[in-house]
Amino acid sequence: MQRSIRRAAVFVSAAIALCLVGCEIKSLKIWIPDFDSSQVRGVWIHQLSQSGEYQKVLQVVFQEPFHRGGAEFLHYTAEGFVEEEGQQIYGEAEVVRNPENPDEVTLELWLPCEPPIAIRVSTYNEVDESPLSDEALYLFLDGPSIGTNATAS
Repeated sequence: MQRSIRRAAVFVSAAIALCLVGCEIKSLKIWIPDFDSSQVRGVWIHQLSQSGEYQKVLQVVFQEPFHRGGAEFLHYTAEGFVEEEGQQIYGEAEVVRNPENPDEVTLELWLPCEPPIAIRVSTYNEVDESPLSDEALYLFLDGPSIGTNATAS
């Protein structure tokens, strides 16, 4: 059965940046209000290009959630990015569910980027992709940036 991604709101905020293999790593908190009902399989990161258009630059692919130590987690891969040794970049994020609506989840993802960077995001499932978030988040080299409440309809 085809399920399109319903209205997806994404809350993105940057945290402390770390240097790793000459690449900047940023922490992004992504809020997905319809994680289970839309069967979200991942996130696309779109970067502002020189032409002024947002282009897909990074696909984050989610694996099935699992439980460990009383908490829910999922593994993810940053498709297209590899470590210095040529290994795929893998990560693990805790799935934080809203107690009042368990379909709403927050994930903290650590992803490579080359600051300064303006990004927008979209979520996707097996058959559809949400529109881009309305607002962009600007990630800078100097400390955390201000998060933005970005809504993709």
